[in-house]
Amino acid sequence: MKTAIPPESFIDLLLDAVCVVDRDGYVRYVSAASERVFGYQPEEMVGRLILDFVHPEDRDKTRQAVKEILQGELKPSFENRYVRKDGSVAQIMWSARWSEEEQVRVAVARDVTGRRRAEAMQAAMYAISEAANSSDSLSTMYLRIHQVVDDLLAALGSPIHDWQGVPLASSEEVLGAIEEQKQVDDRCCSDPDRELLEFVRVQVAAAVDRKQMHSQLEFMANYDQLTGLPNRRLFMDRIHKALERAARDRSYLAVLYLDLNDFKGVNDSYGHSAGDEVLQTMADRLAQCVRASDTVARLGGDEFIVLLYAIKQPDDAFSVAEKVRASLSEPYELSAADLTLIPSIGVAVYPQNGETREALIRHADIDMYRVKRGEV
Repeated sequence: MKTAIPPESFIDLLLDAVCVVDRDGYVRYVSAASERVFGYQPEEMVGRLILDFVHPEDRDKTRQAVKEILQGELKPSFENRYVRKDGSVAQIMWSARWSEEEQVRVAVARDVTGRRRAEAMQAAMYAISEAANSSDSLSTMYLRIHQVVDDLLAALGSPIHDWQGVPLASSEEVLGAIEEQKQVDDRCCSDPDRELLEFVRVQVAAAVDRKQMHSQLEFMANYDQLTGLPNRRLFMDRIHKALERAARDRSYLAVLYLDLNDFKGVNDSYGHSAGDEVLQTMADRLAQCVRASDTVARLGGDEFIVLLYAIKQPDDAFSVAEKVRASLSEPYELSAADLTLIPSIGVAVYPQNGETREALIRHADIDMYRVKRGEV
């Protein structure tokens, strides 16, 4: 003899929740899966407006979807957010239709929170990585990442309560903390909340490491390690751009090429550490002799080069050269000894002495050696 099993028993086995809602929006029936999907037992939902459970920010679009369903439109994959009994937010995918005969809308609700969370976190991971690769500074990167995190929290609808945070550290130092504040409720800090902040912490720390490494490599490629001045590579790039501007504006610019006479003797007599002190002092003095818009670069050894942008007349270059000569001729107070060293300086002015960077540098270099030999 076969035993009849009520259809509800089959429905209650479904992982998705089956809901029946009347024209006025009241829940008339919900299957047992409601507790897993919505966080409420069926008896806690029946008799209440379904909109009471919808996330406040999603109620308008839900009302519009209901209106379209009542007009006979099928909704096979409508998504909105619900607030569970414990305050957490669930992302729900609905398949719904209106039954004219029964005057109810019948819908199947599937919890896709985990899937959407994974998709949002993956998108955030890519966005944070892109911010690290495309930002020109750490401050710019932080602003972009802040927006990424805001978008992530909005997408997840995660009501992180009160203040909670995690330390933010790169591989070399503690940079601060990542903190987030949302609406306060009486829930304990949930595992998803902690997981989200930990995810953000790991991604931001990795982005900071990448940015710092990129900045370090960029510095090493463009700046002299001893003096911190631009190197030959960066100088050549800057003079190329300066010449383009000078040609366009029909303005002057100048190049000073210089070294210290008898610098080799400093290394031979007092050691390379003393030579390094001289070069660092030399770099500081050069920077003080020119404008902030000018470029002082170290080419190697005791050879330095100066680019004077947009000078008013050629004689200005020679005035700066005299100022540099006087400054570099001042005594150098070293750990090992006090020394007086005299510079040799060559000058080249655009466009009289050349119209390309190679021509100007060559002219200034030749002029420097003429000074060194006493021919000028």
